Amino acid sequence: MERRRRGNFEGSIFQRKSSGLWGAALVVGHDPFGKPRRRYVYCKTKQGVLDRLQRLKTEARAGVLNSNRQTVAAFLTRWLEDCARPAVRIGTYRLYEGLLRLHIIPRIGSLRLDRLTPLHLQAMQSDLERQGKSARLREQIHNLLHGAFDRAVRWRMIFSNPVDALEKARVPRRSMRALSADEAQRLLDAAKGSKFYALYKLALTTGMRQGEILALRWSDVDLEARSLSVRHTLLSDRGTPILAEPKTAHSRRKIELGADTVAALREHRLALFSRGLRASEWVFPDSKGGPMRKDNLVRDSFWPLLKAAGLPRIRFHDLRHTAASILLAHGTHPKIVQELLGHSKMALTMDTYSHAIPTLQREAADKLDSLFR
Repeated sequence: MERRRRGNFEGSIFQRKSSGLWGAALVVGHDPFGKPRRRYVYCKTKQGVLDRLQRLKTEARAGVLNSNRQTVAAFLTRWLEDCARPAVRIGTYRLYEGLLRLHIIPRIGSLRLDRLTPLHLQAMQSDLERQGKSARLREQIHNLLHGAFDRAVRWRMIFSNPVDALEKARVPRRSMRALSADEAQRLLDAAKGSKFYALYKLALTTGMRQGEILALRWSDVDLEARSLSVRHTLLSDRGTPILAEPKTAHSRRKIELGADTVAALREHRLALFSRGLRASEWVFPDSKGGPMRKDNLVRDSFWPLLKAAGLPRIRFHDLRHTAASILLAHGTHPKIVQELLGHSKMALTMDTYSHAIPTLQREAADKLDSLFR
């Protein structure tokens, strides 16, 4: 009688007499000579091994069972270079590289990818918390691993994403520090006569991001039409300025300029000519005519101006918050503010700024009061 060949995904269980350990074997394929290829699982109980065998069958039918013994470190390194690097900004890539090198790979890198469980990840997060690592850093690690292991699922290297079983660290929302209109005027007064007065005028009247301002070239600015186009942003890779695409598709936008801002830009351009920078294509170049580094602007100009104006030290990005807050407080329609800032949705604008503007809340309260007198 011809012996029946065991088919794919058929399993059998057995118990070792010497140790009493239960085991299961699953046929996952056959070699070119017809010899079956098997995967084995073991457990102390019969029910335990049956459960593992069932999971093995599910993974086999889903196409994720293979002989891959790749470590977490090997997979994440490949993911970083092949998937993340082409898709994210250079700053995000550097962040990911640092998180992997300093925090993730030293803790779970030696584990096999197909044997990684939520318990391993929870232990890593608990260890980070015990060491006093911030909730923000733990959130970044959570997001990185979730994206990476989603890719592993799509590549059929693992059956499910172990990060799905974890709770993300709760990160306290950073409170913004928007200047009042009077404080913003004090900053501009302190900047008058400096070589970057037009830069601060532009920041406070347009709400542009720092990188968008420093990426401006004169070809982006039409002083006659009183407008400019945001086409790029300036990033920094270990101190080297890099021209890149704007943050989002909605960040590409045309901005109308006020007459005073245009006048400030005209004076600024004449000042560049007098400093021997006529040939520079950049609106706000460094002393050699090249793109300016963000950290140099903040350290050498912005912080000293804040001190001179008697204002607290804030981030440059808070000038963007200042522009939006003042516009909303003075009745500008949120849709206009959304377009000016380059937000994708008006809800984002309102969620970001409505809670920070007591004036709007007071107006709403007064309107309700008037309805029920």
